[in-house]
Amino acid sequence: MAQLKELDFSPFVKKSVTAVFSTMLSLDADLFPSDGSVMVTDKEKYMGHVGLAGKVAGAVCLIFSKELASFLAASMLGLEPEEVAPEEVRDVIGELCNMVGGNIKSRLCDMGYTCALTIPSITSGKNFNFQPLKDPIRRSYAFKTNDFVWLLELYLKENVS
Repeated sequence: MAQLKELDFSPFVKKSVTAVFSTMLSLDADLFPSDGSVMVTDKEKYMGHVGLAGKVAGAVCLIFSKELASFLAASMLGLEPEEVAPEEVRDVIGELCNMVGGNIKSRLCDMGYTCALTIPSITSGKNFNFQPLKDPIRRSYAFKTNDFVWLLELYLKENVS
């Protein structure tokens, strides 16, 4: 089994995201290079995450602007963005986290890092940070969907206990 810190996660992160967005939203999600600073803003955002527990611990986080989150919810529910209630936005983000996180979890399990997925959790606001583990391997992936930029952040740590 390869060392977790040596693995290139980008191929299966990209595959997971593009499959979910294409199937569930009929939208493209194009991966592009970024240092993660694309979401550093004082505007309201939504972050959904699912945790991983097992031979690997960590989290898969999806971070969207409020505008994109409403657009995604409307796309999934067949509504206009202004018709979507805040709770529906949270539900859709949770579902997207669950599907993308589940795909990533399956790939980790295939590589020998068996783990389980937690239920999704959603946070919204303007200024917040997320740090699920002490000293994790952190990878940040920027995607573009309909001219909106959003992030997938992956936090992982081998569980040695």
